[in-house]
Amino acid sequence: MRQNVLFACMFCALFIGTNFANKYVLSVLKFTYPTIFQGWQTFVGVVMFRALLSTGHIDGLLHGKEWHECALWLPGMMCFLLSIYSGSRALANLPIPVFFVMQNIVLVFKATAELLFHGQITSVYSYFMLMISLCSALAVAKTDPQFEPEGYWWMCVHIVSIGVFEIYTNLMRGRLKLR
Repeated sequence: MRQNVLFACMFCALFIGTNFANKYVLSVLKFTYPTIFQGWQTFVGVVMFRALLSTGHIDGLLHGKEWHECALWLPGMMCFLLSIYSGSRALANLPIPVFFVMQNIVLVFKATAELLFHGQITSVYSYFMLMISLCSALAVAKTDPQFEPEGYWWMCVHIVSIGVFEIYTNLMRGRLKLR
């Protein structure tokens, strides 16, 4: 139990710290080209993957027909990339507390999708908390003194792309079979 609390605290600290660092880079340093940042991250990931593959630390993952199965994940990958890009644009234009509050709408999106696709009704407590999240996001958007339409546009794209990604990964769970 104590270890779970420690992991939860570490996750919260890293989550908040990385968002503050991203906000600093995007707004103070004026690095508003997330595509370049994504390209750099992809390049570093590919170099690291190739280095681990060539040193024998990991086995080749894709051989033969597994490429076809990986093509099933392309829509999910595109939603993930869109969520990173739109989230960066939203964070560059919105204050961090507004970004956090708005990002909680993803939980409402996910719960609604589970209700529609699986017929799972959440508990009354969960339903109540989701409604509080939705109402607080709407109240923040309505009363934001630094209202930035572009930031809210990108936040909407971010929420929808994460929501579609969550739904897609739930639908595809267990279908991708890699070694």
